[in-house]
Amino acid sequence: IYTKRFLDMIILKARKAYLLPPADASNTQILYVLIFICLGLFFPGIIQEATNNPPLYMELGEATFFTINTDGCEIFLKSRPNNYIGNAQPSILAWITSNSTGLSDVVVQTSTCADTQFLDVLNIRMSSEKYIGYSCVIHMFVPQPIRSTVIPALFITNRGEKTTSISQEHGLQFDMGASFLRLQGTIITIDLMNSKMRMFQADIRSGSIRMQNTTFEQVRVSTVDAHILMSASGEDSMDIRTELELQQDT
Repeated sequence: IYTKRFLDMIILKARKAYLLPPADASNTQILYVLIFICLGLFFPGIIQEATNNPPLYMELGEATFFTINTDGCEIFLKSRPNNYIGNAQPSILAWITSNSTGLSDVVVQTSTCADTQFLDVLNIRMSSEKYIGYSCVIHMFVPQPIRSTVIPALFITNRGEKTTSISQEHGLQFDMGASFLRLQGTIITIDLMNSKMRMFQADIRSGSIRMQNTTFEQVRVSTVDAHILMSASGEDSMDIRTELELQQDT
């Protein structure tokens, strides 16, 4: 009895506040109210889903050379399980605000149809508003364990005045084998641990290079004022003749 009285009171107050149709309302009026309530509950989620574009996905496949042209991007190396054969290839997921997401004068182009592939981010906005509302996050997934996986040679550039950073997931096995890693541009920071590559080359203006326990054959670094911290691994391959070249203007 008390429950029925309580519900009757709630319904009465709702009708007085015009949140429910009157007692003598037709079924059509009640239906319209129910539809209105459903739209109020679900419409914000529908709008958000429609305006949030999915990330850009790239499967590098048989690429032997991959270029990432950035403008203030965060590049993060992450692990993903290898297939049972052990030859899965790296892939890219990128979240970039651009023309396709409603931010004008930011163009993203890709190519995955040849041995030489690229992801190009071009931000041509005015300097006063260049990075307002802009974000660029790139995840590169490296199959683990490496086994027969081949990481292509990587060429990463930064064209803007906002730092592009390169870092890795803790414990990631980043073994590039006979491939090389090359950095070029304005401001770049890189922080890698236990990486392996034939050659590391950097020609950057500013930023920082932190590569610890690295296995390599050649290192060539040219910079104006970037901070540099590099250490070599104790692997047997480091007993052969290696080449280290460093040029800093300040």
